[in-house]
Formats: sequence, C-alpha cells, structure tokens
Amino acid sequence: MYKSPILLSKFMKYVYPVIIIFGGGIAVSFLWYQDIPGGEGFKKAFLTGYLWVLLWVIQMPFRIKIVEAGSDGVKIGTGENQKLITYENIEYVTHFHYTAPWGTTMQYKDEETNVSKKVAFLISTKQQQGFGENKMTRYIKDNMKLHIPHYDDSIHPSMVQNMLTGFLISLPVILLVIYFMKDFFTLLNLR
Repeated sequence: MYKSPILLSKFMKYVYPVIIIFGGGIAVSFLWYQDIPGGEGFKKAFLTGYLWVLLWVIQMPFRIKIVEAGSDGVKIGTGENQKLITYENIEYVTHFHYTAPWGTTMQYKDEETNVSKKVAFLISTKQQQGFGENKMTRYIKDNMKLHIPHYDDSIHPSMVQNMLTGFLISLPVILLVIYFMKDFFTLLNLR
C-alpha cells in the first residue's frame, strides 16, 4: 500500500499558496515603487512571471488530494470524505501533467456521475526515482493491468510529452519576460 504524504500535501495545499500569493504580492509592490535603472522592464518581467506562477499556485488548494493506493483501489481524501476508486475506473496516471505540474495526476471515471475527473497528489520522497516513474504510480499501473482486461500502457500520457507541453504553454510568457528585460540586459552589457 502506498499513501501520499499528509503533512506535505497539507503544506502545499494550504500554506505554500498563501506564502507565494502574499510574499510575491509584497515583492511586486516593493519593486513597483523602487527606482531601478532600466527597471521598468524588470518590474514588468517580474510581474508577468509572478502572475504566471499564480495561475498554477492558485489551483493547488483545489487540486491536491491525499491519495492511498491499496489492493482494493485508490482512496481519495481522508476520514468521512474518503472515496474509493476501483482500478477498473482509473483511466490514466501521469507525472508533470499541465493540470498539476508539481505532482502526479490521475484521471478516473466517477461511478456516480459517469464523468471523467482528475485528481492531483504528491508523492513521498521515498517513492520518487528522479524523473523516472515513482513506486506509487507503478503500483497503480500494475493493479490496472490486473483489473482491466485489455489494458495497454499507451493509455497513460507520456511524461516527456507532458513536460514539452508545459514548456510550450510557458514559452509565450518566457518570451514576454525576456522582451521586458531587454533594457535591464542592456544595462548589464549582456546584449
């Protein structure tokens, strides 16, 4: 049986977004009123990057769940709100998905509504194997093989494809930040 780390999940769900939102907000307001040579572009670049990070951070409290994978299925949530997803209803499990680039995403079919839903969860550092597949994801996929008659590994989105998609989604923001920083780079003689 594998379980997502409760303390880390709660920290990333409730504390981390508050730190980023308020800490970044203070940094943006502090920078905005400073007189930095060539700093207008730097200020715009920082604000653009901060807003891009906020787009992902604001989702965290709504997306991250505590997940426990056992022989009977995957349990989502804790206590009375716990919901069991059988392996037959899991559609895929993947890392670095654009819906949760900080963890693992699982898509499943909800038996009550017959609608596909996604849940994001974090993996314990003991289960991680670098950029490779972690032990919990492997356990879920192995159980899917046992419970789904026509299981095929190709149903899971590629981790590399997910990372490339994330990069391509971020590319316009990266280019905008670089554009705003052109005056700042000129002052540093990096051009």
